[in-house]
Amino acid sequence: MELVRGLSLADLLDAEGPLEPGRAALIGAEVLAALRAAHAAGVLHRDVKPANVLLANDGRVVLTDFGIARVEGSEALTMTGEVVGSPEFLAPERALGRTPGPASDLWSLGVLLYAAVEGVSPF
Repeated sequence: MELVRGLSLADLLDAEGPLEPGRAALIGAEVLAALRAAHAAGVLHRDVKPANVLLANDGRVVLTDFGIARVEGSEALTMTGEVVGSPEFLAPERALGRTPGPASDLWSLGVLLYAAVEGVSPF
């Protein structure tokens, strides 16, 4: 596991407030690239939120905390019907207990970007 020196997007937002849209878009594009790679490998992150996006001192954007990620075709590690993840960033289908897919992570990324630019969650 790699040590990433820097701060989380959540910490940055707490310290500096909302981001300029262009900066948020650059961060979002990097998170999207990480999700694209994870999804191509059959992995759903399931907890995309500002606290899980690290802004490294060297300029990299790193998506972290795959602790509740799920590999396509694997057995769930949580009890049937149990909802895992941060409710504020949870896709509707996940909140309803339906089967998530890559679009669920993209929903969470959209909420993250809204919160990054507006300074508050849309919910």
